[in-house]
Amino acid sequence: MKNIQFALVICFAILSCKKNTDQQVYSADLIKSVNEYSDNEFPISIKDIAVLNDRIIMADEELGKIIVSDLGLSNFQVFGETGYGPNELLKPSMIIPNEDNSSALIYDKGHLKFFSQDPITNQITQRSGFGYLLMNQKVVLEDSILSFTSPLAPNVDILKFDLQHETLTDSISLNNSSPSFFGRYLFKKDNNYISVKSYNTLVIELFDENWALLSKTDLSNQKYIQDILKPKKENLVSTGGSARLTAKAQSTISDAVYYKDQLYLLVYSLDKEGKSSANRILVFDYEESEWKERGSFELLPNGSYQSFAITKDGMGIVAFNRIEGSIEMFKINK
Repeated sequence: MKNIQFALVICFAILSCKKNTDQQVYSADLIKSVNEYSDNEFPISIKDIAVLNDRIIMADEELGKIIVSDLGLSNFQVFGETGYGPNELLKPSMIIPNEDNSSALIYDKGHLKFFSQDPITNQITQRSGFGYLLMNQKVVLEDSILSFTSPLAPNVDILKFDLQHETLTDSISLNNSSPSFFGRYLFKKDNNYISVKSYNTLVIELFDENWALLSKTDLSNQKYIQDILKPKKENLVSTGGSARLTAKAQSTISDAVYYKDQLYLLVYSLDKEGKSSANRILVFDYEESEWKERGSFELLPNGSYQSFAITKDGMGIVAFNRIEGSIEMFKINK
């Protein structure tokens, strides 16, 4: 009997160790924080960050400017004129690197158009034609063909737009996948496509090159997701003194990045006072036909982050802290 009990203890210990090695808690050390571009311009709302071969580009939606720095988050330059005229920005909200990561397209949510930025002069030039609203999401760019989702086309799962000829080339309905009206985070993995649905759920799907579903990993039952999605009571001024539950589109992540076969999700969580903040990044690998959480790390515990990018060496994070109004660089210790 004692031998059986001893064997059970050993088995439990082995399983516990295996579980601990499957999921690791990494650390993120703050190495730089910047809260101004120049003497009279400050970060307001950086909606997207992209690390290119030789520089970092950021889209400050509320400032209406494009911010460029070197890879060390120094030597800031601010570009773009604000307005409704040609080559003027309103609400730049997304940066889409080209395939060799040497330059990028800029999407402006106010104009519903794209802008090109010259990699040498950083001059911004408006491109004609597009007209689709892109919200908090990521898109895929391949040979001038843009794959995306848009609330302006709620009955279509995936749209394809030829940026060179400025025409819509395809609209795709995804079988075995529920709609995501507010957008998907899309990434290219080899010849396949990754889709992350984050509104009122958290689901990672993998599709083949023809957008046939290969796998689906539903994280909606995780406690940290359930806490965020839990409906809140709203007191009403009424004769009955009753209360109702409010339903709205609640995003479970603030941003997502796919880098060198790993998926990084900046998830919302609740603090002790019940307030939501996004300061924890989960890292996923794709193994055995599903996405498995391999590790996580926390940024500043009192911060809440809007957007982030992985540094060129893969060992750092550049993120915008919306609480402090600062652009921060972290070193990841794995």
